[in-house]
Amino acid sequence: MGIPAADIRLSNQGVKGYDNSKRNIVGCVMLTMEVETLKQEVEFFVMDIPATFYLLLGRLWLHEIGAVPSTLHQKVKFVVDGKMIVVLGDS
Repeated sequence: MGIPAADIRLSNQGVKGYDNSKRNIVGCVMLTMEVETLKQEVEFFVMDIPATFYLLLGRLWLHEIGAVPSTLHQKVKFVVDGKMIVVLGDS
């Protein structure tokens, strides 16, 4: 992704994979998410695993902006300055 290694903070935290296996995190990085007029700093965990997606948006970021995610419809909706924003998932 072109992120300098110096920007990735080390972490000893682990996560569980979809198959219930434990996965180690390489580190954490703060990135600026920009969607329409919304600009927010979001912490991402960096993992060295094969994945079918580019990123997962965790609940903290979604809760902070009052977003409504739908895994069924593969989209996230939220309001910024009175305007409904819809972010479509990767298909």
